[in-house]
Amino acid sequence: MATQLLPSNPNLQHLKNQAKDLRRAYRGGDPEAQREVLAVLSEAVTQLSLSQAQHVIARRYSLGSCPRLKRFVETVDTLDIRPEATALRQAIDANQLAQVERLLAVPGDASGDGAGNLFTGLQPRGALP
Repeated sequence: MATQLLPSNPNLQHLKNQAKDLRRAYRGGDPEAQREVLAVLSEAVTQLSLSQAQHVIARRYSLGSCPRLKRFVETVDTLDIRPEATALRQAIDANQLAQVERLLAVPGDASGDGAGNLFTGLQPRGALP
């Protein structure tokens, strides 16, 4: 199953809607939805529940489980994080070394290590600099 990156501003309601869409597609016999569900659940189910669909969505974004996806989204929501930092975290979680290297290679970074500019502003909202 191919993983995807979360949008830079993930939204729990949007993710829940994705799970509902997946459930509807699976129940409608959509082959792509069935392949994605089977890759996660390892067996066909007659009626895909919303919680099962949410689990598949969490795995789609390389976050393992729905509670972990929810915590991740809530954490991202409380931080001022550049989209590149979110992408880096997901690439690390998915063991995508080439993606990690690409994200750390920030153009114009004079320090040469690439990470110097990546986490600028990574502070809880409302915190003093």
